[in-house]
Amino acid sequence: MPLYQVVQTTSPQKGLFDLVIVDEASQSGPEALLLNYIGDKMLVVGDDKQITPSHVGINRDDVTRLKEMHLQGIPHREAFDLESSFFSQAELRFPDRERLRRQIVDASLSNRHSRMPPFGRHQILTAEEIELIMDYLYTL
Repeated sequence: MPLYQVVQTTSPQKGLFDLVIVDEASQSGPEALLLNYIGDKMLVVGDDKQITPSHVGINRDDVTRLKEMHLQGIPHREAFDLESSFFSQAELRFPDRERLRRQIVDASLSNRHSRMPPFGRHQILTAEEIELIMDYLYTL
């Protein structure tokens, strides 16, 4: 469903959906940030080899001004521009395997309010299983 239809057919609010799946995320730009708001969890699928979205007719100065106004304190806010896609923005969360491994082993180390179980610390998953999950996540 195109993003404009999501807004037209729902009453966007925090946590409206348990899971939001973003397909062709490399064709979505910063406007797709709304999906982070309305979904508790998100699965982002894209191809880093595709071209970024086309934003013909959008004034760069307007984008810069809006970023300054509304994205204060947001990590990696410099990535939210006309040249990046939603997929490239999602890659910023886990740029290296070790950071992703730590998140899976025990998410509470970086966010004490995390609802994600500490898969490694409680031995819910073995080190080998965690590696397989990481391999899979990096294919998305």
